[in-house]
Amino acid sequence: MGKMIISGSAERKIICDMINISLTFRAMESTTASAAVAAKQHCEEFLTKMQENGIDLSKIKFSQEEIDSSYSNREEQIFEAFRTIEFTMQYDMPFLNQLNDWISEVSYPVAMNARFYFSHPEKIQKELLREAVEDARQKAEMLAEMMHQKVIDLEEVSACNFHQPYTIGEAEASVSFGNARTKSFVSDQLKAPERTETESVQTTWIIE
Repeated sequence: MGKMIISGSAERKIICDMINISLTFRAMESTTASAAVAAKQHCEEFLTKMQENGIDLSKIKFSQEEIDSSYSNREEQIFEAFRTIEFTMQYDMPFLNQLNDWISEVSYPVAMNARFYFSHPEKIQKELLREAVEDARQKAEMLAEMMHQKVIDLEEVSACNFHQPYTIGEAEASVSFGNARTKSFVSDQLKAPERTETESVQTTWIIE
């Protein structure tokens, strides 16, 4: 009776079905107070536009507020204020286009950042680990057969690259946008991006 150490791996392409969107409103003024007030006002105006289009603001989270100082060409001190809000939604390309359209309509700067995820990452990760172990088992059985032996049992498994997937956990959409669309775009038809998730394991098998 002996032992055999075999590596196994699994890979899967997964369609991102969730989006986390952050909107940052920026204002530049001569004092910290006026900059903060302006950034807040910009945010208020945009939230009003969203609410008027049927969006439930109670699902949108306040994320960050910041004030920095900078200098203009005349070396006058200028203060920049930033206010950021964020929300999570199911992948919805038409609404992303609508959101960009609203941003283009306002007179103040708004930065949008969209991060794409997939839901139920822990479930997918466990499935990939099982598939990686099965890959190692098949390799072990093939190698044992070549040596005129057979695999008796699995003694040990260790994940080689166990990590937190690029997700927001067991994600659920916090915002539903329903009919919050006033225009149609050709790019409404674009599909969600894909991510490739992999897992690998090192296994020890008992053979005889």
